[in-house]
Order: sequence, then structure tokens, then C-alpha cells
Amino acid sequence: MTSLSCLSYVLEEWTVVEFLKKYLFHVIIGTLTISAILVFFIVPLTIVVFIYLTNILLLIYQRNNELKADPLSDVWNRGRKTIATFWDIYARIWHGYELHGVQNLPEGPAILVYYHGAIPIDYLYFLSRLFLWKKRLCLSVADHFVFRLPGLKLLLGVTGVIPGTREECLAALRNGYLVSISPGGVREALFSDESYQLMWGNRKGFAQVALEAKVPIIPMYTQNVREGYRMFKERRFFRQLYESTRLPFTPPYGGLPVKFRTYIGKPIPYDPNITAEELVEKTKTAVQALISKHQTIPGNIWKALLERFDKRRKKQTLTVGVVPPETTPRGLMGPKKEIGARCVPDAGPGGCAPPAARSSRCPARPRRRPRSAGRPAAGSRPGPAAPRAPGLRGGGGRREMTGGNESCTAGPTSVSYLTCLTYILEEWTGVEDIGDYLSYAFYILWLFFPLVVVFVLPGVIVVLFYASILWLHIYKRKNEIKEAYSHDVWIGGREMVATIWDGHGRIWHGYELHGVENIPQGPGLVVFYHGATPLDFVYFAARLHIMQKRCCNVVADHFVFRLPGFRILLDVFGVIHGPKEACVRTLKKGHLLAIAPGGVREALFSDEMYTILWSDRKGFAQVAIDAKVPIIPMFTQNVREGFRTLGGIKILRSLYERIRLPIVPLYGGFPVKLRTFIGEPIPYEPNMTAEELAAKTKAAVQALIEKHQKIPGNIFRALMERFQTQKKED
Repeated sequence: MTSLSCLSYVLEEWTVVEFLKKYLFHVIIGTLTISAILVFFIVPLTIVVFIYLTNILLLIYQRNNELKADPLSDVWNRGRKTIATFWDIYARIWHGYELHGVQNLPEGPAILVYYHGAIPIDYLYFLSRLFLWKKRLCLSVADHFVFRLPGLKLLLGVTGVIPGTREECLAALRNGYLVSISPGGVREALFSDESYQLMWGNRKGFAQVALEAKVPIIPMYTQNVREGYRMFKERRFFRQLYESTRLPFTPPYGGLPVKFRTYIGKPIPYDPNITAEELVEKTKTAVQALISKHQTIPGNIWKALLERFDKRRKKQTLTVGVVPPETTPRGLMGPKKEIGARCVPDAGPGGCAPPAARSSRCPARPRRRPRSAGRPAAGSRPGPAAPRAPGLRGGGGRREMTGGNESCTAGPTSVSYLTCLTYILEEWTGVEDIGDYLSYAFYILWLFFPLVVVFVLPGVIVVLFYASILWLHIYKRKNEIKEAYSHDVWIGGREMVATIWDGHGRIWHGYELHGVENIPQGPGLVVFYHGATPLDFVYFAARLHIMQKRCCNVVADHFVFRLPGFRILLDVFGVIHGPKEACVRTLKKGHLLAIAPGGVREALFSDEMYTILWSDRKGFAQVAIDAKVPIIPMFTQNVREGFRTLGGIKILRSLYERIRLPIVPLYGGFPVKLRTFIGEPIPYEPNMTAEELAAKTKAAVQALIEKHQKIPGNIFRALMERFQTQKKED
């Protein structure tokens, strides 16, 4: 009997539910399906995270350089270059972004008119590439709701996003700027689809501005922009909601790494004899021509993904029309016919063409004839034999190709790209029925996908640590720092890193810090409960530095100092190995010092019961007595729900006690609510022994846990606390 069967039997006995294994199987399948769906809604949120990260970088740049200049001035160019580089790298990696037709942009002012995708991510890529290539800023007209988004004021100002009134557009053009606008706006973003319909309505303001400013209009379009991100097709309710509120409530989905190519068309020159209506039609025709030339209609996500592997860019992309002779191998297809949306049922072999997206042909995958094919079911009368189509064989209702040279679309059956790909793999590998193996592999992939995610998310924290190290190296090189790391010249570097981590804490965990008034102005020893990761302490140190400009040193395990590349980060933030003399010396200098007496053992082997694992450790108490400083207890609510360990496995604990290295795997990274509570200080008493002080400190930390943490901890409840607007007293 397998472990799953044993578990099912135990649960059946416990819950008094028969056939529980069957229900559990359906629950697992349902969970995997929902997880796969949710991924397509979570990926678009990463764009929002990147945008806010960009804004944080600008705030750091502004603070370091003490800038108070106009956001459009050239003093911001270094910040713009950093942002443009960031987005251009993202575009190259995720979408293989290309920009064509830059030579069509005039040196002077002009209006860029483009098709609006579900998310204007393609336009961000264009802005970044243009600034890196031409050192030129293109102002953008945005909808009013963009200016209501919290925390984006500086980013919008520096990147030249304007509300788009007629006066502002004219002023920008007269100052020599490029101005871009999407006449379809939010309506086109939300309610256009893979047919790439322009939804401009009767808008002609951009044409009137171009005529008054006497500037040309340049059409622009990004290939596959609707395949990267899409909106719901059932949009009647969302459209009514948008028309009544003018807010984009329709949720996007996607984030797929499809190929993006932005094409800039030839300018439409200023003509004093043309009216605004005529100029609108002329511009609309130009944008539509770019779509017809470079976009397969209707859009196809699978084809857009495969274009990432097309090393040789085609000179001409097919649209609905006639298949050119060079795209069809001779002898595989019949005479050229118009491409329809679907195959005609009564068409003969070679007379049925697929949608225009399928510009290549491949043989259909030969399937083995099932054993039951052609046999009547038990108890039934044999009926007349079905007529066979030329070139086909097989019985029953199935028709199969006989020759490997025939088209995927020969006869009334149209074969998908996946079937073509499967056939190619079978021919290449020599493995029969490879599709069955692929199906099983995909099933296993979806089965383990959620499990892999919870182990991958902790790696994001490691990436952020190395990003902090990278920022410190950049800061050091920029300021040519050669002094000791404790020198005040590192205040700017600490501020920059603290801002990054505080932003991560606010966004991912809604981090809160309570009881800062309990921290004395002078030295003190902060004693805290150690979670599976010390992420809560990182958030605490970052928030404390931002609020009080104080650096809280911390005692870390010896293995931390062996991590490659961490030296500069540890030195700048005062991380020490923790011998007694070093701790006393740090406190006597007037610094705060933090320590978790449970250390790595508590991190790895405590659990959702929040058991304190200090053993007989009392060195921290002796340090406080020798330095004559108070002890401040501290605890972070839900710290065990964000990240957990597999510390319940006995062999891992035995291995740790032998080698003293944290090899217990982590999992989690859940965006639970984190609140750090700082208790009242335990004052220095010369008559108290180290054992008494350690016991008193342990009781104080335990009191914080019992007051602020529901035991046993619950991940779902901790997630729901993110939506509580008011913190409960108890």
C-alpha cells in the first residue's frame, strides 16, 4: 500500500467520508488547474511591480543628488538612462524586442500615433530604446486615471507623461518634443481583440493639434502586442462599467514571452489645405496599413511564441488574402485559393487552406489504427461501410494520412501546430507515439508546478540580497570610497538599500512596525524570535534607518560570512560574528545591537507553534550586563507563515547538529501580513545575574508571541490579514 493510500485511509477514518481518495484526486486536479489559470493573471502584476520599482529608483536618484529641478530638464538624463536600460533589458530578454523604422522620426517635433494594446508595455519598450539610441525624450499623453495612481508622480514627470490637454500638447510641440498619443485610448486597450480593430470613434483632437502646430504625424504599430496581454472576451458587463465610471476594471491576462517588433511608418507631412477629418482618416489608414502588413490576423499566441525562435525575419508577413507561391512547397498544395477562416467541409484534397497565420505546411502525424476500429460494438448490427476519401485510410469515424508528403490540411481535416510539431519530433527522434509521452510529461509538469513555485520564491530573497550588494558596489565606485565602511560616507548607500527593502516589505507583506518609541536613544540590545529567514529583521532595520537614521548592528552565524560576495553588505550594515568582546564594544560605542539567541537552530526547527529554542544560552544577557544597557524584546507576527522549513525531518536535524550548516530546505514566500512589535525595555540592574536576565528576556519575548500571534500559525489566515484595514488590539 502506498503512502497516499495510507493517508487516504487515515483521513477516511477521521472524517467518516468514503472514497476520500477520489475526492482528494479531484481537489488536486482542480487546484492545479486553478493555479495554471491564476499564473496568467499574476504575471501582469509583475509589470506593476517593475513600474513601482522604477519609481523607487528615481526617488533614490532624486534623494542622492538632491534634485529639485523640473522633471523634464536634462539633469534627470542619468536617471532616465538607468530606467531605460532596465526596461530595455527586460524587453530583450522577455520579448526579444526589436525596433524598426527609427529613421522615419524627424529631428524636430512630431506627433506619434499608435495602436493601444491591452497593456502599453510595448510603448515603454519603444520609449526606452529611443532614449538609449537617440538620447531623445518622447512625451506621452495618458488617461486621467493614470495620474490618480498612488506614488507615481515623480515617474510620470520624469518620463514626460502629460494629461493631454490641447494647450499642453501644443506647448510640448513648440518646444521641439515628440508627442505620442493613442486615439483609441483606454477603450481600445480594453475592448479591441486579436482582430486588431482600431477603435478611435470620432476622435480628431490629435489631428487638430498637428495642424495648429504644423508638425507631421508618424504612424506606429507593435506586432503581436495583443498576444502578449489580452482582455476578457465577455466584456459587455465590463464595458458598461467602464462607460459609467471611466475606470479600467477589465482584468488583463497573459504576460507571455511573445515576439514584439515595433514598426514606425513614414511620416504624414503637414498640409495646410487638409482638414482635421481628412487627416484623421489618412492617419487611420496609415496605422491600419502597418497592421495589415506586419500582423497575422487573427492574432495567434502560439505563432507569436514561435517567432521568438525565427532567426531570419521575414520580409513580408501574411495577412488574410492569397498564399504566395514561395510559402507553399511545390507539389504539396493545389492551385492557390483564398484563405478562409475555417476549412470548407466539402473541399477536396489540397483545396482547403488553414487561416492565414499558417504560412508553413507540415505533414500530418500518422496515428496507429485502434484495435477496435472497424469493429461493430457488441450487440449492434454492422452498418454500411463509410466511404473513404482519397489518400485516407482507417475505419470508424477516424481518418488518417497515408503519405508523409501530404499537407497538414489535405482533405476536410485541419491539423494543429501541436500535431505538426509532434510529427516532426517523431521523425527526428525515431520514437513512436511521442505525443503520449509528451502528454504525460505535461501532466507531471502541472502536478509539480505549484510545489516548485513555493521552493523557488525564497530564491527571490537571495536575488534581492545580491541586488543590494550590487547597488553598494555601484555606490562605492560612483563616490570612489576608500575609507572604512563605518564612515559616514556610507549613509547614502544605506539609505538607498533601506529604501529598496522597505519598498519590498510594504508591497509584498504590507509590513508594519509598532513600538518604535520603546527603543532608547542610546545603546540597547534587541532580542528577537528568529523566523525561518531573517527577512523580518531586514525590514525592521530598513524601516528604523528610514525613520530614525539609525543603523542597528546584528549578530549573525559564522556561515553567513562564508557566503560569496556578501562582505561589503555585512560590513556596511554592521553585521558581526558575535564574540562577547565585539558585542560589548559595539554597545559601548552607542550603537543598537540585535541578536536572536535561538539562532539557526530556532530558524530551522521551530514551527507554527512558535516555540522558543534558546536552550541554556545566556551569553546575550552577560553582554547586556557588562555593557550596562537595557534589553528590548521584539517579535514579528506571522513570521513563520511567510517562510517555513522542512525541519520536522529527523535526519536533517541530525545532519545540522553534525556539520552546523543550514541545509534544511525552505519553502513559502507567501505575501502574508508581517507586523513587528517592540516590547518595553528591560532596564539594566546591577544585582541581576545573567541567568535571571535571560529568563526575564525569554518571558518578555514569549509574552509578545502570546499577545500578537494566533497559535498554531495559519498561512491562509495570515494572508487574509493583508485585507484588514484596522489592526486588532488582541
